[in-house]
Amino acid sequence: MSRGLPAALWLLALLLPAGASAQLDAEQAWIRNLPPAVPVRAGYVVITNPTSQPITIVAAASPAFARVEFHRSVERDGKMQMLAVDSVTIEPGARLAFEPGGLHLMLIEPRSTLKPGDLVELELRLDNGHVLQLEMAVQR
Repeated sequence: MSRGLPAALWLLALLLPAGASAQLDAEQAWIRNLPPAVPVRAGYVVITNPTSQPITIVAAASPAFARVEFHRSVERDGKMQMLAVDSVTIEPGARLAFEPGGLHLMLIEPRSTLKPGDLVELELRLDNGHVLQLEMAVQR
């Protein structure tokens, strides 16, 4: 064992953002496939907060898309509309689904053609400085 290892671990602990150990769990991450001419895709994932503190997702990004935004589908006057959402908070012990017909990830301007079976990297940035990295499968 190296003599410098404990010092290196101490330095790493100092460099981590406060609360970086706060972790969300993600499952069922997928993107609906659409024809290449369509400039947006919808992404879905189920996220659980197993911690004792609320955690807010403040941003999302993917190298496969120009932008990623949070949107919510709502019905107003008998018509479905999509509204942008700035951030999403998941309460302690709660589960939040980004799903068809509700809250979802709006993936804007794909940088390449996607097809079923492709895996897309996506990052969710949290208010505590942590980044949750996902792989989202492109599905029909």
